[in-house]
Amino acid sequence: MPRANILPRSTLEEIYPPDAFASDATQNGRVPNDVLSGVRILSAPSPAGDFEFERATRQIGEPVSATFIAPYRHEDRLSDAGT
Repeated sequence: MPRANILPRSTLEEIYPPDAFASDATQNGRVPNDVLSGVRILSAPSPAGDFEFERATRQIGEPVSATFIAPYRHEDRLSDAGT
């Protein structure tokens, strides 16, 4: 399984690159949408901060899980950023 560390962001981006994050956020915001894309956390961080996670999808009808995280675009936040 892919391992990342909570301290150096680069280890997260190796597994879930910014372009993939942006693409998933755009896709998750489409209506209708039956599938969410994001990441699933597979282990708690070790004392050194290492943990396992992977890119994943889940059906909209599946129960919400704290181990699955899906990005969304917040366009209203972008337009208000200058205020």
